[in-house]
Amino acid sequence: MKGFLRRDISLFLPNLRIYGGLLALTLALSFYSDMAVSFFLLYLMLLGEVCIQTLFTFDSLNAWNSYAAAIPGGRRAMVDARYLVTLGIGALQVLTELLVNLRLGRWGLLYSGLYLLLLSALLPVAYRFGTRGAVMLTILALGIVILGAVVFLAWQDLMLGRDMSGALGLLSYGLPLGGAVLLALSWPLSKTIMTKKEC
Repeated sequence: MKGFLRRDISLFLPNLRIYGGLLALTLALSFYSDMAVSFFLLYLMLLGEVCIQTLFTFDSLNAWNSYAAAIPGGRRAMVDARYLVTLGIGALQVLTELLVNLRLGRWGLLYSGLYLLLLSALLPVAYRFGTRGAVMLTILALGIVILGAVVFLAWQDLMLGRDMSGALGLLSYGLPLGGAVLLALSWPLSKTIMTKKEC
């Protein structure tokens, strides 16, 4: 598994360098605007998801699944490495959000929760149906997120004048926890999918 983990990290770093300039720019702007802070955290979440999806595309283009199949337990080791990279990116997001999120309070935790929820569904789908299925799921999930954001904003306008801090606190802590639980549940599911492919 260590070899697959090193491979995924080495493939992840170039993506970070490519998008790092825009990430640094949005971080600099975040010191002058709350909206820029929110956009930075959203971009950070999307960057993590894109990096994971890029790893699956690389696997498909370079026949890494066939290589893993030739090694005893190789496909399961590949799954373990991919989930560890996913968790590592999630931990970096949480740390970054805690450092830059002072002005937005608990809102930044919502992005980490969305990242974990999306990846808990994307990883098993990618292992079962390939990168095309994962792309379709991502588009569907982002559409649901955008629709949910519009509904939430409309609901917030209707509840104008009421104290929403309790609901926001529950959502900001519950979503990352729920995402982490679902990601943990999807891990053995992904390993089962890849184990069946070895038979």
